[in-house]
Amino acid sequence: MNVTVRAFADFREILGCRKEVAVSTGSTVGTLLEMLARTHPGLEGGLFGPAGQLQPLVNALVNGRNIQFLDGLDTPLTEGDVVSLFSPVAGG
Repeated sequence: MNVTVRAFADFREILGCRKEVAVSTGSTVGTLLEMLARTHPGLEGGLFGPAGQLQPLVNALVNGRNIQFLDGLDTPLTEGDVVSLFSPVAGG
């Protein structure tokens, strides 16, 4: 099945703005992010902490809903979902 990944801030530099990704039926946000981290050098450290959890300031949304309010990395994906990734941004 196919999902769309939209990346913002630092993640956009690594992944590009928008990417169609084929994932297996039954995949979760966690399996998608692990797959992206394996295929895109430099992404893993920005996404995951030492224990494999999502970095605290990283926001991942599925169809506009933050995964913190769903099932976290275990949030299931379905055909056509849009996963948006936001890295922490600072500025002044």
